[in-house]
Amino acid sequence: MCHDHSLVFMKKREVDVPCEACKESIGGPSYSCLECHNVYFHLDCVHLQKEVNHPCHPSHPLKVVALADNQDAEKSSHFCVFQPEKKVCYHCSVCNFTMCFGCLKNPPPLVIENTKTHKHPLRLLLSRIAFTCKVCGIQGYRSKPYICVKCDFLVHGDCIGLPRVININRHDHQISFTQHLGRRGTQCGFCWRDVSQYYGAYFCSVCPNYTVHSLCPFIYNAWNGVNLEGIPERSEDISPFKVVGHNLVHLFSHNKHTLRLVKDNVDIQDDECIRCEACIHPVQVGQIYSCTECCFVLHEKCANLPMMKIFLFNRAAYMLECDRSATYCKLCGMLCAGFRRFLTSQTRRSLYIIREKRIQSGP
Repeated sequence: MCHDHSLVFMKKREVDVPCEACKESIGGPSYSCLECHNVYFHLDCVHLQKEVNHPCHPSHPLKVVALADNQDAEKSSHFCVFQPEKKVCYHCSVCNFTMCFGCLKNPPPLVIENTKTHKHPLRLLLSRIAFTCKVCGIQGYRSKPYICVKCDFLVHGDCIGLPRVININRHDHQISFTQHLGRRGTQCGFCWRDVSQYYGAYFCSVCPNYTVHSLCPFIYNAWNGVNLEGIPERSEDISPFKVVGHNLVHLFSHNKHTLRLVKDNVDIQDDECIRCEACIHPVQVGQIYSCTECCFVLHEKCANLPMMKIFLFNRAAYMLECDRSATYCKLCGMLCAGFRRFLTSQTRRSLYIIREKRIQSGP
C-alpha cells in the first residue's frame, strides 16, 4: 500500500535508517524496495490502510493522498505541523484535515490530566484555530492545542508539563514557573521583550526584576535538563565567604585568617607589587579585603565572585577554586594563576577568572 514496487523482508540492518512512511528510525526488521535506493519501511507501516477512521478526526474517514495532486490541501500535519518529504499522508477532503503517518501511528492523547498546568482535564482540540496559549503567551496556531471546556483554558500541547524550577546559563539563581506573573514592566532575560503579566513565565525569587518567557530557556538551549522542584537552593553554593563580624569575613580559600574590608587603601595605591590574589592585578583603587594576619589581599569585587557559576558557552556549572600554580586557560589560552574555575564534572576545565569578568551570564 505504501509503495508502488514490490518489497522484500529484511531481518536486520547494521545501520539504522529512516522509515519512508513515518520518517522514524528503523532499528529492527524492515521491508526494503529493490528498485529504489535506500527505501525502507517499518513492518507496521507497510500495512497501513488506504482509508482509516481515526479518533482524532471522527467526523470523516482519512484517505491516503498525494498532496501534490491537490494544490488547495493543507500540506502540514494537523498535530505535528510536519510536512512529509514525499507529500503523501492521510487527508480529509471535506475538512482539509491532514495527518502524517507518524501522527497516525502515535497520535497525541485525547485527554491530558496535569494538575500543575491546569486543575481540570485538558482535551485535544481537533479543529485548527488561532489562539493565545495561556502558558507561553504566544499567539497563533502551533501543534497540538488543548482546551479546558470548563474555563476556556487554551494551551499548546508542548507547553503542558513545563518544569517548575530550573537553572539556566543566564542567571546565578534558580528560576520558578508561575501561571500568572501578576506584574507589569518586566523584560525577558533572554530576548529582552516585554513579559506579559497575564500569562506564564519564569521568575527569580532572589532578584525581583528578573523574569523569563516560558519558552525562552528551551528555545535558547539554556536549561541543563534538570527539574529542581522540591530541591531547595543552597546559598552556600553561591557565596564565597562567611560574614563573621562587621566588615569581617572568612573566605573559602583563606579561611584560617580573617579578612577585613578596607574602604580607603591609600597606603598601597602606588605599590604595584601588591596584587589581588584572585585576578593577579595590582590593588590600586577601590575597596579591598585585607588579611589581619598576613599579606593576603583581594579586590572587593573578586571576593564576591560566586562559588558556582554557569556561563553562556556551557550549561554545566563551574566551580571557583584558588590555585597559585600557573596553568593555561582552556578558554582563552592565556597563562594564568590565582582564582580559576573548573567544570563540576569528571572533566576539569580551568577558566581564567579575569576573563570571567568579561563574560556576562545575564543581568
